Parts: sequence; C-alpha cells; structure tokens
Amino acid sequence: MAYTRRVLAKLMLIGVFGACGAIARSLVSPAADRLFAGRFPLGTLVVNVVGCLFAGFVLYFTIDKPSLSPNLRAALMTGFLGGLTTFSAFGFESVLLMKDRQWLPLAISILANVAFGIISVMLGRECARLLSP
Repeated sequence: MAYTRRVLAKLMLIGVFGACGAIARSLVSPAADRLFAGRFPLGTLVVNVVGCLFAGFVLYFTIDKPSLSPNLRAALMTGFLGGLTTFSAFGFESVLLMKDRQWLPLAISILANVAFGIISVMLGRECARLLSP
C-alpha cells in the first residue's frame, strides 16, 4: 500500500508540473510565433531552447551536485519540461515546411533546434554550477 501511495504521489507531481509546463508553452510559443508572422516556427524553437537550458540545470543538480529527489526530478523533467517542450510539434512543423518546399526555413529550424538544444543543456548545467553555493 505504501508503494502505491508513493507511485501515486509521484504521478500527481508529474501531472501538476506537466500542466504548468503546458500552460507556459501555450503562452510563450504563440507570442514568439507572432514575431515572424508564421513564416518560421520560432515558438517551438524558443520553448525547446528554454526547456533545454532548464534541463541543464536539472542535470547539474542530478549528476554534478546531487540534491534533487527522484520525485522532484521526475516532476521537473517528465512533467514540466515534458509539457513545455515539444518534439512532436517540431516534427509536425518540419513536415509542413517540407510540404511547402520551404527548404531554407526547414534547414534552419532543424539545425537551430538540435544545435541550440544541445548548447542550451550544456549552458544550463554550467550556469547551475556557477550559481550553486
């Protein structure tokens, strides 16, 4: 019974944090997209890069300076960042760009999401290291 309560508590945390991430995405992504008037999927790029930056912080406090509980790590990574970031939207928007033969925006989007995502995780981890007491 105690195991079931622990699992349910973890799932509840993931759900609450996931809802917060999804709400954040619904606010940030359209605002960023308006800057380019729909010609480039900037909103997806922004939430993915910000999510990767935050994932770098979580990585630091998971590996370099372990201080996050497994439940909090799951709530942040699976919940909040799972709700905030969106690989499925990246794939969907990439196919739309291909369908419209928008090769340059497609190439830029793919390169930017992958490169900035990896760089942001590394940068977030380094920022966490510098800010950590």
